[in-house]
Amino acid sequence: MTEFALILQFEDHAAQTLVAWRAGIGQLIGQPAGVPPHLTLAAFSAAGGAAVQARVAAAVGQFAVGPVRLASLGAFIPAVVYAAPLWTPGLVAANRLANALGDAAPTSRYAPDGWQPHVALASHLGPANLNAALIWLTARFTPLTLVEPRLVLIACDPYQELARWAIR
Repeated sequence: MTEFALILQFEDHAAQTLVAWRAGIGQLIGQPAGVPPHLTLAAFSAAGGAAVQARVAAAVGQFAVGPVRLASLGAFIPAVVYAAPLWTPGLVAANRLANALGDAAPTSRYAPDGWQPHVALASHLGPANLNAALIWLTARFTPLTLVEPRLVLIACDPYQELARWAIR
């Protein structure tokens, strides 16, 4: 079984702010930015990429996320600094639908009713870098509304984009 994830990426002006924040934190702590900013809807195992890609393609019309408002900052201590979206019916429905597309039970931290939606801005930090990143980011953070979502199917470890779809 291969590990896959369904993520949301955004390709608008506000998304460029996320890229800039990630780059700024990376410069501050001497760490490359890593994968592009995204919001993970689900992570799961599946027997093969072609089969899961076909299931996602068949369901893509059911994904209606709408704008995503990143309203606050948070941390998964001691490793991750993130921007947190407001919960919306569209995000909750997208998480449930995405989790139904794998071959096996979803990864618990992305499973419905256990999911903490977030856009990681830095990871693998440790306590000192986490604190520095939060201080840096807090001085620059303003809420963002992200539009033009793209649903992206990725293979995990290593990160590889397999397919992308425009959604509402």
